Amino acid sequence: MATQEVKETALQGASGQQLARHEEQPQSILAVIARAAADPHIDVSKMQALLDMQERYEKRQAEIEFSAAMARLMPRLPRIEKNGTIPDNEGRIRSRFARYEDIDRVTRPLLAEEGFAISFRTEEPAPGMIRVIGTLAHRMGHSRESSVTVPIAAPPKATGTQAVGSSVSYGKRYVVVNMLNIVTVGEDNDGQGDSAPIGADQVLTIETLLQDTKTDRKRFLNWAQVTRIEDILEKNYQTAINALMAKKRQ
Repeated sequence: MATQEVKETALQGASGQQLARHEEQPQSILAVIARAAADPHIDVSKMQALLDMQERYEKRQAEIEFSAAMARLMPRLPRIEKNGTIPDNEGRIRSRFARYEDIDRVTRPLLAEEGFAISFRTEEPAPGMIRVIGTLAHRMGHSRESSVTVPIAAPPKATGTQAVGSSVSYGKRYVVVNMLNIVTVGEDNDGQGDSAPIGADQVLTIETLLQDTKTDRKRFLNWAQVTRIEDILEKNYQTAINALMAKKRQ
């Protein structure tokens, strides 16, 4: 047998042994539990300890499967174009954003392939505010949550119902982008350049991060060298986001 073939055979044998041990572990635990359950003299506390061990093992395996699926998914997620627009009071385009329906259309098939599903629920933590909570669940049972609390607001001339819908839609976009680390691309300021102030969607993103990180607004504005969030320039937006995200990770 050639040297390369010997190496491959050895590797295959080692992998097979590891897989066998991986499959044998849950089976051996179940076998111990089955034998213990059949023993009328088994100590109840010991039986509970065995059940807890099995539960911890299954939970850990679910976390491993979740992480492995995420590792496969992340390189496949494309950048999303900012096709949505936010007008100012005169109807002119104030800023652009990636629409939730565009994000969903691209990500849903990829998520399904890896056994993921995203669900949402909402809460009203305070008058005029709405919290959108998203859950990214894997078929093996492990899940991860992300949430955002935003003011109930909408573009000019919108009704109350439209305002709620607009805020929920924004919350869902924010949550999905945050959970999947999605990159959105396109003009935010309708070609006005980096010297233009950030748009309404970006203002809301910063406002949300200020709340999530419990950042002192006055200190943040002093750091950003502006008097209002709306005065932050497009060229400084990513720096501000990076600073807030770093604090959130801490």
